[in-house]
Amino acid sequence: MTENYFVFVETPVKINLLKFLSAWSIRGSNYMDCFESDEEKGTWIHIARKHPGEYIDYKFRTAAMGLFHHINCYEDSGFIVVDLCAWKG
Repeated sequence: MTENYFVFVETPVKINLLKFLSAWSIRGSNYMDCFESDEEKGTWIHIARKHPGEYIDYKFRTAAMGLFHHINCYEDSGFIVVDLCAWKG
């Protein structure tokens, strides 16, 4: 979040619930095998104002990425700058 905004990153990664529930007991696979990605959806970045706490119906679409961690977010000369630890796909 910045001084004035919340930033939400929506990646195209989801957990396959059936794989997740049966991963260890039935198939012997690991947790990471349960993640799936739809790279055609891309990554969406949503913005919300802190005051007066409202969603801004204005979002940005980027190439698909895997997101590990949000590092920093700040405002600079009217822009919102977001630092992410991410990888392609």
